[in-house]
Formats: sequence, C-alpha cells, structure tokens
Amino acid sequence: MNTRISVDSFASRWPTKLPITLTYTRTLDVRPSAITRKFVGNDVDPQQAGKDVHVANVLTGHFLKQGDRLMITLEAIQVKGTSFCGRAT
Repeated sequence: MNTRISVDSFASRWPTKLPITLTYTRTLDVRPSAITRKFVGNDVDPQQAGKDVHVANVLTGHFLKQGDRLMITLEAIQVKGTSFCGRAT
C-alpha cells in the first residue's frame, strides 16, 4: 500500500486542515470555516474581510500544482494598515 498522500488529495484538503492545525497555536484566534467560507475567491479584499470578522490579521494563500509537486504560498496581512505580517512558500 502506498502511504504517500497524492497531490490532488492534499490540494483538496489543505484549506480545511490548515485552520484546524492553527487552532492549536495559542497566539492565534482562528475563525470557523462557516464564517470565512464567503471570502473564498479571487475578488476578495483581505483587509475588508478582516474588518467584517473583527480580526487584526488575515491569513490568505493559494496553491499551484505542477505535476506531482504542490507549491503553497501563505501571507499574513494586517487589517489596519497596508503591510504584510509575513509570507511563506
């Protein structure tokens, strides 16, 4: 049996799994997906979304599948102001 997770399987699950994992970080407040689901898409302003759900920072990201590789980019954006808190790929 192959225990390696497929890129397709991971790509479909990571948007759900990441917030669950982040809830174990004591310095973060993670909003339930039922609240954040309406902000999925390309035309979303992260700062406005953050204001709508009353948070200081918004974590946004995307993934790019290339063959059997998956590149994930995450950005933490301050709701007040115009700066990034951090970025990781």
